[in-house]
Amino acid sequence: MPAEGLVEWHPTAANILFSSSYDYKVMVWNLDLKKSVIMSPMKTINCHQDVILFMSFNTDGSLLATACKDRKIRVQDP
Repeated sequence: MPAEGLVEWHPTAANILFSSSYDYKVMVWNLDLKKSVIMSPMKTINCHQDVILFMSFNTDGSLLATACKDRKIRVQDP
C-alpha cells in the first residue's frame, strides 16, 4: 500500500501545518522553526485507533474535526 496522508493548514495561524498518515496520529508542525520541521512536530495528537481519513478546521481554527476508518468523528481543540 503506498504511503498517503492528509495535510491541512491552520486557517488563522501563520505557518502552522497539520498532517496525518497511517500511524493514527495528527502531527502539528510550526514551519517557522527549522528544528521542528527537521526533527519533530511541535505537537502530536493521539485521538484515533485506526487510519485517519479526513480532517478539517472550523473557520477560526479553534476546533479540528477528524474522521477515522472506524467511522467515528472526533472534534477537539488543537
